[in-house]
Formats: sequence, structure tokens, C-alpha cells
Amino acid sequence: MAGKIRIYACGGCGIKVSDYFNNVPVEKGFAEISVTCLDTSDSNIRGTSFTKDQLFIIPDVDGSGGVRGENIDLINDNYQNIINAFPPADVNIVVGAGGGGSGSGFVNIVTERLVDEGYNTFSIVVGSNESSRRLTNSIATIKSLALSVQEINKNIVVAYFQNEASGRFADVDLAVRSLISKVSYLSSKQNIGLDTADLRNFFNYGNVAKSVQPMLVLLQVCDSVEELKNVKKPISIASIYKELDPIKHGVECDYDCFGTSETSAIKEDMHFAITNDGLNDILKTMESSRKSINDSSKARTVNNLLGSDEATTTVGKKRIILED
Repeated sequence: MAGKIRIYACGGCGIKVSDYFNNVPVEKGFAEISVTCLDTSDSNIRGTSFTKDQLFIIPDVDGSGGVRGENIDLINDNYQNIINAFPPADVNIVVGAGGGGSGSGFVNIVTERLVDEGYNTFSIVVGSNESSRRLTNSIATIKSLALSVQEINKNIVVAYFQNEASGRFADVDLAVRSLISKVSYLSSKQNIGLDTADLRNFFNYGNVAKSVQPMLVLLQVCDSVEELKNVKKPISIASIYKELDPIKHGVECDYDCFGTSETSAIKEDMHFAITNDGLNDILKTMESSRKSINDSSKARTVNNLLGSDEATTTVGKKRIILED
């Protein structure tokens, strides 16, 4: 029996990127994927393959308008309703845009609550630097996940991607989908020697690596040992090898597990690494970009298009310029 993954697709970005996995046949060597859409309106499922019975909408609201705090309390209040309608699976992926309003709120609340309740969970955050507002939201999403670590005293795993001010959304969408596919490979329950407890301890390494303090940590997927060796200070590593008697990667970490896959869909060994290195650099880069945009905004000259001698009159409550 294949392992099961639940994708909680949050807001427009999460729904768009997850549409690829909706109702896909289960392939040998991969987990079965179910997608649940979470939003504050039904506008984002239009043009996708999702149906309304796959969508949980917060009642009596219509979007967040890019403001993260707009519906955060309502999202939290509806968490149990979401879980009752769409129960967690063996592995749960909470994906959404850090730069948006509704999606980022769902990512923060649903990730924290699932991790706190002991489910194998990680979030995929797609940040944005197209504007000061999106940068502010993206920074707040990452920092809110870090705050959740303090609140629940458990590590939270996040994979981070970023849409740049120029370029195509499709490139990031493809990278996110590739990551989900690879996690499906890891979570298939068909890898020899890799059992459910191994997978649980990989994501929740604090269960076994007691000396490691709870932190917000990054998930990285490496397609070679050379790439894995470039991951700084990995805490937890899960490997899928193509040979029953493989050459181990030899990278030091606090917890590791491994298995062997017989599927022909993946040709090379694959390594999944969790590390606390890199998040500070991500935040510093976003803070620098936001400062640059804000500095430009403050330096903007206000054009005065009205001359001091323009004659005006009042009609009702509205002032207008008189004709010469």
C-alpha cells in the first residue's frame, strides 16, 4: 500500500502550483497525493481542475486583499473544521505564497497546528520581492513560523522559493512541483529499509536528537553526494539509494535514515537534508530589497500640478478648477 500525502494548498499560489497533482494516478514507488484547497474566496479555483468539494472557504469573507492580518483569527478559528473535513495524511505539505494575504495566513496557522499535534508536516513558502508589500508579507510569514517554534517548542520544517521582480512564475512553480514529487518518492512506504518511524523521526528529529534545540529549519533535496556535502551543518538526513548495498554518503548529522528504491522512475540516489543554515541569509536579502524599495519611495518627488493662481469654486462639497 502506497503512503499518503495531503497537500494543503493555500491561497492563489498554493492552489495554482498544486493543480498539477490533482487526481493524478498513483505511480509505483511514489505516494498517493490528495489536494485540499484553503482560501477566503472561490476565485482561485476557477480555471483549475479543482471542484468546490475540494475547497474549504472561510465563511462570510471574500479575500484578504494582500493584508496578512485581515482574516488570521478566522483562519485559526476554522482550523478544526478544516481538519475534520480534510484529515491529515502520512505526510502533510502546506504550500502557499508568503507574499500574499490569505495564503500566508493559512500557511502559518495550519503548519503550526499540524506540527503541534504531531503530524509529519512541512511547509513550502513562495516568497516575492515584486513590491514592498509582498516583501513585508514574505518576511512576516517566515518570522511567524519562527515564532510558532517558540510557541509549540517543536522544530518546523520549511522549503523556501522566491519569485523575482522580473522573470516567469513558471520557473518557481516547476521547482515547487519537483520538490513535492521527490517528497512523494521519499514517502511512498515502498522503500526497502525505510519505515514509518524513520520518516517520522526525519521530520521530527527532536524525538531522537534530544540535544538539538527546536528551530525553524530548511528542507533541501540533493541529487548527489557532492550536492549533499554542500549543505552546511545538516541536522537530519534521509537517503534513498538505488542499490541494496550502497556507498553511504558519509556526511555527519544528528539523525539519519535510509532505504532502497526499486522504481525505475528515479535513476540516481537522492538525499533529503534538514538544516538551520540559510534562513538568516534569506531574511537579510529580503530586508535589503525592502529597504531599497522603501528608500526609493521616500525619495520620490511629489509633483504639484496646481498653480498658486488657479481659480477654483465649490459645487456642492466638491472643489473644481474654473475655466479661463
